[in-house]
Amino acid sequence: MAKMKTSSFLVAAAIGLALMAGCASGQGGAIPDSSATSLDWEGVYRGVVPCADCEGIATTITLRKDGSYNLATEYQGRNAATFNRQGKFTWDPSGGVIAIDGPRDRPNRYLVGEGYLLQLDMEGKRISGPLADHYRLAKLPTPSPPETPALTGTTWRLVELFGAPVNLLAGPQNPFIVLDEAGHRIEGYGGCNRFTGVYELKNGGRIAFSSIATSLRACPDMETESGLFKVLEMTDNYAIAGPQLSLHKARMAPLARFEVAPPP
Repeated sequence: MAKMKTSSFLVAAAIGLALMAGCASGQGGAIPDSSATSLDWEGVYRGVVPCADCEGIATTITLRKDGSYNLATEYQGRNAATFNRQGKFTWDPSGGVIAIDGPRDRPNRYLVGEGYLLQLDMEGKRISGPLADHYRLAKLPTPSPPETPALTGTTWRLVELFGAPVNLLAGPQNPFIVLDEAGHRIEGYGGCNRFTGVYELKNGGRIAFSSIATSLRACPDMETESGLFKVLEMTDNYAIAGPQLSLHKARMAPLARFEVAPPP
């Protein structure tokens, strides 16, 4: 009798565990990993795939998170034209293969792997044979965002003054400023005269220039230089956005804009 009770208890426990497992799998079970969910697949892929009547098809595919794509193909050795197509792509139920929309008379499915796309045949199967590896498109490295230039130690070339563009010359003799961090000094060129001075940085992007001293050359056109000196006198804050430095007075529009000067 005791053995029967023990056996009944074990059977009931096993059934209970099975039911609990079933409930767990039916209520918010984990989504299985796939290329679509676990790989960083967004980006640009490039390669040269085999061609029946040309040297190869240079292929570039750009995939985006919103499900759109760009496809550029160039038939090497035939002509220099590049054919561009764009549209939407979809994932198959496994999350491992994408299909791009467009003409159905050419392969349009790609297996998505870690750092590559593999073009599949018209039936969506892997291509076999000695050229199989040539159907792989490698993912290009994602370019790093440009570094924000430092306020100090950078040669800033004047490109806009009181909302008007500055006419730049082909050579290096364009108005510029350089801020020296060690001595808190500013030096530059106004278009006619070189100048020096001092600056003071405060919290919140605030800056002030003072003690500006210049050489005493006279030039036919000194309007830009006079405007630059006026800007330095008025400025009380600055901002750097990408490769540009702007000088401001309070919340007014920029008094002047500068860009990083190209190397000499």
